[in-house]
Amino acid sequence: MKKRKLFGVLAAISVVLISWCTYRLWPDDTAYARQVLTQIDLKRYYQISDEMGNNLFFSTISTDTLLNGMAWKVKDIHPIHKHTDGFWINQNWLYPSCRGRIVTAIADTMNLLVSAIKPAQLIVHQLKACQYELNSLKQQQHELRYYLRVHGVQDIGYDIVAKYATKIHMRRDTLEKAIALLQRFNRNGKISIHRADEYTATYKNTKGKTEKKHCSALAKDKHNSILLLETEDRKTPHGINAITIVPWKITKMLDTMAITSRFSSPCPVEFARPGSMIFVPTHMNKGRFAGIKLQNGYHDSEQIKELFHLGK
Repeated sequence: MKKRKLFGVLAAISVVLISWCTYRLWPDDTAYARQVLTQIDLKRYYQISDEMGNNLFFSTISTDTLLNGMAWKVKDIHPIHKHTDGFWINQNWLYPSCRGRIVTAIADTMNLLVSAIKPAQLIVHQLKACQYELNSLKQQQHELRYYLRVHGVQDIGYDIVAKYATKIHMRRDTLEKAIALLQRFNRNGKISIHRADEYTATYKNTKGKTEKKHCSALAKDKHNSILLLETEDRKTPHGINAITIVPWKITKMLDTMAITSRFSSPCPVEFARPGSMIFVPTHMNKGRFAGIKLQNGYHDSEQIKELFHLGK
């Protein structure tokens, strides 16, 4: 009798386990996948500092290693903006384990460029460029002063030239302040560069309203192509789905489709935005999650799994 009860309990447990595993590994339909999708906004700027308390901010570096969007006050910073798709993801296939984690595809080429250049080298190049521009402005100011001195407001085009002269004067004032700051940096050997990133996830709640959550970066892959983010409260929003990576490797990437914010229905992968989810078709208009769309190409689910080990 006891054995019969034991077998009955074991059989019931087995049925529950099989049902649960089947449920967790069941392919996803479009409606479910769209509740997994989110959009990621990145705001980024860089800060150059020295031990004397001098600070200089910029948004990007041009190909000739000059600083774009240069500012010396926080309120004047013009950060770069990047927009891409992303998706909420479970860390373990066996149970809900998202905890506010998102995978997205943001190529980090600019940060690689900044990291490869010595801060002192950036200062020297920028100082030379500003001094060259300042000399050019001084020549323009000399010519504009002569024009304004020999002409009057009754002359055609005088107002336009006067406004342009004011613009040149303001630009010169800005350059002189920038040069003074760069010279202070140049006299100090200990200079460092810090990056400031702000990630925001935008998604639809259960009522269809747009909500936002701030996130921080946990890990990026070795190719600087995909990124693992985590919400500040480490919680997945109520009513939001999370994608699950199956425990086996998907080897056949045939007839793949993507779920992207660009379209309301699945589309060919080449038309999807970076960060979109890639699915392989299964049955009954469902699909199995297989990877993430990049700017060029894709990463499969096995490469995404590596992020979890890096993010621990």
